[in-house]
Amino acid sequence: MRLLSVRRRSTYERLGATQSDGSGSSIAEARLTPILFQLKTSDINGPLSDFQAAVLGNKEEMRRTLRSMNETMGVEGNPNWERTFDVLWPKLEEKLTNLLDQNRIQINFPIEGGILEDAQRSGDKGFTYAVRGTLKSMPKDHSVWILNASKKGEQWPQGSAIYEPASGRWEYGNAKPLSKVPDECKNIATVWARNPHYSP
Repeated sequence: MRLLSVRRRSTYERLGATQSDGSGSSIAEARLTPILFQLKTSDINGPLSDFQAAVLGNKEEMRRTLRSMNETMGVEGNPNWERTFDVLWPKLEEKLTNLLDQNRIQINFPIEGGILEDAQRSGDKGFTYAVRGTLKSMPKDHSVWILNASKKGEQWPQGSAIYEPASGRWEYGNAKPLSKVPDECKNIATVWARNPHYSP
């Protein structure tokens, strides 16, 4: 039985295109369990969708996967695996949480309660303002998106920011509004700042 770690869409799309599990055999012929990180089972399509995937942070799905592995091993299996699993699971959960927190997006400017600065004229009546932050790493098929929101619940997606992989810094300038917030936006940071050109 093989385990296949799948972290983002581009990974399983490439695997789906080759239809191989890396050992020279067809994926359709393999005993394989995709282990998903930052993906849902509904995100999987193509050849990998024929297999019962497990989400890395889901205890019962991982228990099911390990049970299947242990049964496949036959007499070489470990009769005490489930007890060990329950003992070690909280440590795995902690490590996963720390891993996700390390790559949580941050807004460094403006600060909470601060004032928007570096205004640039946008059109006849509007302005754009600088927004900067940090992100430890970002897959090449992802983007940093800026959402302009009011405390009344109004919101205007503003577009993507420029990300520098070497420094881990990103910055937003001027961009056209979007029709909606992209569904894939999961890693989110929020800061409330005052617009110097608007008086509520």
